[in-house]
Amino acid sequence: MQTDLASEADLQHLVDAAVERFGGVDVLINNAAATTGSGEVFRQPEELPKLENIGEFSLAVPGYYSSKRALDRLGNVLAPELARKGIAVIGMHPGLVATELVAIRVKEAGLDDSVAVPMDVPARMLAYFASCAEPMEYTGRLFWAERELKELGIDLDDQPTTTT
Repeated sequence: MQTDLASEADLQHLVDAAVERFGGVDVLINNAAATTGSGEVFRQPEELPKLENIGEFSLAVPGYYSSKRALDRLGNVLAPELARKGIAVIGMHPGLVATELVAIRVKEAGLDDSVAVPMDVPARMLAYFASCAEPMEYTGRLFWAERELKELGIDLDDQPTTTT
């Protein structure tokens, strides 16, 4: 369902629609766009990477990455509270995804889009988390879509397993 996250009315409409169709919310997945570079956790100043480019895509946007990291931490903090209500909170880093907007920007700039992750990768992980038997085993955790897809042995050609 298309939702403007900046619109309180849209958010309420999204929750109302989920409750009406599914009887409630079981899983909340924070899926926050490109999250490489300063979106990672570093403990020491010497661990901080110099913000480079991925191909021709600039990563030198600290405010953007900080907001993504803040969303990760919000999910970590909300997870125990929402778990008491039966809602799993999962954070997922999709990577630099080959979305329509990325394709437009790449075409306009004449850049190579081969560094972008196919949309199937985060979509498949979202489907997995939304349909897995025990989403609570993932609550409060943060996943990198491409890496987790491989580690869980999920093939992009497989159909998601649904639960009842």
